Amino acid sequence: MYDLKKRFNYSKFIIEILKYLWLVFNCLLAIPYIIALIEKIRRPEFKNLSTNEFISFGIFLLISIILNLLWLYKLKKAHFN
Repeated sequence: MYDLKKRFNYSKFIIEILKYLWLVFNCLLAIPYIIALIEKIRRPEFKNLSTNEFISFGIFLLISIILNLLWLYKLKKAHFN
């Protein structure tokens, strides 16, 4: 007889994979952002984006990485209990 409780839950598996992929994507996006920001500080005419846009994009990126790390930490902590 087929037991529904033993069935593999694909949606939870996909969500778990996407959490790690989103963290990797954000970290990889942070690398060119930091390089561009350093160049923007050295040469203000280097990029077309204004300093305010650089700062707002950096804050968004930082918040996204922090929320993702907190989410993963919370899940790991709940998983071990």
